[in-house]
Formats: sequence, C-alpha cells, structure tokens
Amino acid sequence: MTGLRRFLRCMCLLAVTACVRDREVARVPDPSGRVVAVVRSRNGGATTSVLYVVHLAERGEEWKGSETVAELYGATIAGHSYGIGVRWVGPDTLELQASTVRDTSFLASVAEAAGIRVHVRLAPYAPSTHPTLTLPEYP
Repeated sequence: MTGLRRFLRCMCLLAVTACVRDREVARVPDPSGRVVAVVRSRNGGATTSVLYVVHLAERGEEWKGSETVAELYGATIAGHSYGIGVRWVGPDTLELQASTVRDTSFLASVAEAAGIRVHVRLAPYAPSTHPTLTLPEYP
C-alpha cells in the first residue's frame, strides 16, 4: 500500500506542476549594458493569477542561478491587464511598475549583479515613462 500511495502522490505532483507555465517574457538591459533585468511570468491556469518573477543577471547569462529581486503576484497595468512595466531609472535603479499588485511576496531593495549594486523599487504604472511592458504569453 505504501508504494501505491507514493506513486499516486508523485502522479498528483506531476499533474500540478505540468499545468504551470513558466516563461521568460522580457530582458531589459541597464544603461551600461552589463546587467539585465530578466522577467518571467508563471501562470498556474484559469483559477490563479500570474506571478512575475524578476531577476538580475549579467548580460548574456541565463536567469537560472541569478539573484531574484522581486515576486509580484496578480500585478496589473492599466487596471485590468496582467503585466508589469520595467525600466531603468539611471545607471543603478530598476523600477517595476504596476497599477495593482495582489501580493508582493518578495521585493529586494538592493541587489548586485556584474559587480553593480542595483536599487529596486516598486512604483505606480505610468505609461508616459515608456517602461518595457511584460505581458504574460499564452499558448
């Protein structure tokens, strides 16, 4: 019986994780070109909101293993569309913009990548500042 339970648990876990779509949706380089903000969207399906995970990585490097600087769940722009705006405000400040955020489970105020110390801040969505928009991709 123990073997059957273990098998069923593994199958349930596999079914749940197979439904989650995790995609890189944007790379926004800093003014020096040495650091890039990598934004991933994770969508668990019809009954969940989109989770945006933001990493800082060295230019040309993968986000895996890089520092996570923010996790924004249920973020919207313009009040109704899932997404966040991302822009660099000067050489060492990354601004993440959203109209609403349901949950900010993690937001680092300072992080480091490629030897550059980066300040991270959350701000209201402002289309006039021309941020790079990161909308979720659906199959």
